[in-house]
Amino acid sequence: MVVASQKHKFEEFHVGVSWTEGLGKYKLTKVITLAPRFLIKNNLAEPISFREHGVAPKDRFVIEPGRRSPLQVMRRRQEKLLTVAFAGLNAQWLVLVVMHYLLSIQL
Repeated sequence: MVVASQKHKFEEFHVGVSWTEGLGKYKLTKVITLAPRFLIKNNLAEPISFREHGVAPKDRFVIEPGRRSPLQVMRRRQEKLLTVAFAGLNAQWLVLVVMHYLLSIQL
């Protein structure tokens, strides 16, 4: 599900929605789960930075080894692009990935 931001006109939130029926005495209840649509996990031995292509990098977009981070807010445009770099001041942004075709990429 994609929801437009009310504060920033050029941003949108990407959220996955699922629902199940409750168990036991709650069997008539529907349980709705909201989760980030995109999760980025670092399987490398050193920290990596990630960002949407064309957006300035921020501290919160650094992932330590073995950790994962959601990517929920993206700019409103047709093609969603993600770039990745090794963390540091002189980082060279390496990978350009089209988000809509992404299922799982191993670095």
